[in-house]
Order: sequence, then structure tokens, then C-alpha cells
Amino acid sequence: MRSVYLIEKVDDPAADSYWVQADSGDEARQMIAKNIPEAAEAEDEEKYTCRMSSTQTPPYGLIYRRLGGPVPIA
Repeated sequence: MRSVYLIEKVDDPAADSYWVQADSGDEARQMIAKNIPEAAEAEDEEKYTCRMSSTQTPPYGLIYRRLGGPVPIA
């Protein structure tokens, strides 16, 4: 079952945040890493956190960004 995951850079509150629907946190990290060039290291747990979140609810197939507009998943 899909949930919305929030991916954030560790120790950088000014950095962008990303919300995406995925079946798991690992899948969410992969989607962010492959679709957001500036977050290419999102799969690295030491650099990015990943948790379930209901603060944004993007439809499946889109990534919501805190500092930018939505990004379609390729």
C-alpha cells in the first residue's frame, strides 16, 4: 500500500524537501534520487532522512518540492 514519504537533507533546514507516494521508504528515496538532480544522493541515509508524512499529499506520479513546483516522475 502506498504512503506519502518526506525526504529531507540531514542537518540543513534551508534545503529543499520532497514528498512522494511510494510503496516503501527505499522506493521513495530511489524516486527522489533519479528525478531530482540536486538530490541525487537521497538514497544515502547519512545525507537524507526519510519518513512517512501527511503534510503534503502529491498524487502518484508527482514529487512535491517545498521550494519548487511539482516534478513528474520519469
